[in-house]
Amino acid sequence: MVSPSKISLKSVFSLLLVFLVLCGAAVAYLDGELRNQTTPEGIVAFEFCGFTSTCEQALQAWSAYQHKVLLLLLGLDYLFMLFYPATLAVAITLLRQKLDPKLPDSGRLPFALAIAIAGADAVENLGSISLALNGVTEGPALIAAVCATIKFVLLGLGCVWLLLLLGRRLVGAKAR
Repeated sequence: MVSPSKISLKSVFSLLLVFLVLCGAAVAYLDGELRNQTTPEGIVAFEFCGFTSTCEQALQAWSAYQHKVLLLLLGLDYLFMLFYPATLAVAITLLRQKLDPKLPDSGRLPFALAIAIAGADAVENLGSISLALNGVTEGPALIAAVCATIKFVLLGLGCVWLLLLLGRRLVGAKAR
């Protein structure tokens, strides 16, 4: 058995990346089953239907099979929401450590961001599940849309942070 002190952050990142790719592939496949004229963006269109007043149209456009796919996808998304923010946070932490090994508390902010992203995604899914099970009500639809917005803004900020770190690393590598 490997002791926790022997597990490196790079190993954790590699494992997270494998799970992210596998889970992401399943999410992408299921999402493809939900795409139609009403929801051309699949689950993303459903996440934001509270802003566009298309929730009822989406639910009516989907067959009984697609409703089951929607619930399966929302359930799988609870697993996926553990992997993509954690992978982002570990990637940011690894790059920050590589760029400045003396940086104090290099993991707190990236992991706080990951927790905020996952939290927004979890609440968004609750709203979406409520919509899927109970039909259209404005409260859950609006909650899902607001939380989806928060999730995507935070995820975007995390990706920009990661890209800036990658750019800084590339510039540093060229300078050597």
